Amino acid sequence: MRVRWRPEWTTLLGTMPDNILSRQIGISKTALGRRRRELGLPVFSSPRVLQCGWCGKDVTRAYDHSGISCDECKRVNRSATAKTYRRKTLARHRAQMRIWRAANKERIKQKHAAWLAANPDRVAKIRERSNTRVRLQRARAKERAIAERVEAEVRAERNRLGMEHYGWARNAE
Repeated sequence: MRVRWRPEWTTLLGTMPDNILSRQIGISKTALGRRRRELGLPVFSSPRVLQCGWCGKDVTRAYDHSGISCDECKRVNRSATAKTYRRKTLARHRAQMRIWRAANKERIKQKHAAWLAANPDRVAKIRERSNTRVRLQRARAKERAIAERVEAEVRAERNRLGMEHYGWARNAE
């Protein structure tokens, strides 16, 4: 199929990537590339601003690939491959830690159960001490609640008396 070229299309050649321009115009990439080569126009290339994979700074490159490193990060030997390796090893390490934690948790439970069985008198003392603390905390909480309630009642009574003294009683009967 032969494409009829319009003059405005010719002016657009080389100003953007061929695949994007071909979609906008509505013709194939091959036909567009052929026409650009016939006219001797260069391929569109502009520096792309990408982010460094390590520090996040903007890095200008003519090509786009993942794992870009800025010059400072390259100086301290931080490359894209090192980051990929680090990610993989971290994932492997996390998986191993999950397995170890589960096994360790079970081992600790077994040790704890063995200790409880071997020291029944110490367990009883600890539980008694714990119960005493809980009782004391509950008693103190009750005392605080009562004190706060009494204080609120006294405050309300003072307000009521003060309002009556000045003749501002709201609930005058």
